[in-house]
Amino acid sequence: MCIRDRYMGGADDDIFPLKNGNTTSSANIVNSAESTELQEMEQMAMDRDTEIQNLVKGVNDLAVIFKELSVLVIDQGNILDRIDYNIEQAVHHTKKAKGHLIKTEEYQKSRIRRCIFCLLASILIMVILLIIKHI
Repeated sequence: MCIRDRYMGGADDDIFPLKNGNTTSSANIVNSAESTELQEMEQMAMDRDTEIQNLVKGVNDLAVIFKELSVLVIDQGNILDRIDYNIEQAVHHTKKAKGHLIKTEEYQKSRIRRCIFCLLASILIMVILLIIKHI
């Protein structure tokens, strides 16, 4: 049974004997006070309901924010993974380039040696030809 039925004359009429047909001024005062109390209770219930709905809305908004934050954290993790991968690749390519530079340096040294050897051989041949020509 709801509060209104109890105060306005439901099955519990024996609790409020003044409502059974005795229409006295004291019954009207009690009825008015009960009505005011009932309205206050209904207003408090509606206020609580509004506060609860606002609280639910706030919690839902917070859940949405946490979901968005989760997506951002995942995206940042992916970006960090890509940065880490790119750094590893840069290190790998740098080591490979160092190896190529070492090979190139050795090749140039051997080429310079060949050139010096060819020049010395040419000079020797020229010296021999000059000696043969003067004899």
